Amino acid sequence: TVIEEGDLETTHAEASVISDGEGDLEVQEENQLDISKPLFKVQFLSSTFPIQDKKAFRGLTPVSYYFDKGLYKYTYGATTDYNEVLQLKRKVNEKFKDAFIVAFIKIFIDNNFFFTLIFTYG
Repeated sequence: TVIEEGDLETTHAEASVISDGEGDLEVQEENQLDISKPLFKVQFLSSTFPIQDKKAFRGLTPVSYYFDKGLYKYTYGATTDYNEVLQLKRKVNEKFKDAFIVAFIKIFIDNNFFFTLIFTYG
């Protein structure tokens, strides 16, 4: 789902570590993850501008985003366990039928770490 300028009120969106919100899944904090494994998230929304109106997230909370190729890309969930992200994707697909899995790896440059997108999956 892509939201264009003018569809919603805009200001800087909150970026935070994701949790399941219901306690059904153990969702790991990004800074506590095993850096040797990919970090999986469910991407469900993209926008040409940061989204302030949380109604656009249809009850998913909290969400995080990354900026890539001119779009703010919103994600839910953060885990190194692929089976867990599949469960999260099923939950998100109830609200966003086009949601898909994205995977990131942690890389270190000059003693700083960054997450970089490595693939997307259906």
